[in-house]
Amino acid sequence: MNDIWISVNNDAGIKELMEAYCGFHDSCITGISYTSGSYVDDNKSMIGCMDACGHKLVLTLNSQWKDPLALLFEGVMKFNVVGYEENYFCEILGAYLSFCTDLTGKTRDDKLIVWSNNECFKPESYSEEKIISANGKNSTYIVAQKLSWRFMKPEE
Repeated sequence: MNDIWISVNNDAGIKELMEAYCGFHDSCITGISYTSGSYVDDNKSMIGCMDACGHKLVLTLNSQWKDPLALLFEGVMKFNVVGYEENYFCEILGAYLSFCTDLTGKTRDDKLIVWSNNECFKPESYSEEKIISANGKNSTYIVAQKLSWRFMKPEE
């Protein structure tokens, strides 16, 4: 297993990841794991995670061209997962990956990273038609403060 995570800190890091994984072309999501950092202790007290980076999501993908990939999002602000859709296949033809600074309001300048399985995704104007879309218009997406990635061995 490759334990070395590569951080995406700027546009050059985005370009490196997109090139390393062929723009996510001919890939698919194989797993998602989310942890909030919150828990209930032995005294049954609720311990809430006050650190944004405690909210983590690991997205694993397989590709027809590359070894499996793991994306580690930290400081997860929001995510949406589209599962089964009738008459639609789970193949990713191209992904969206960009830094955005205007998602938390006009008076803030938070630099967030956004990934989507839809290369035409527009986070500033995205809205879902319905909770369940009959026409494949909903996208899987993740909005977070940090992103790191690593290739995995095929058997991981």
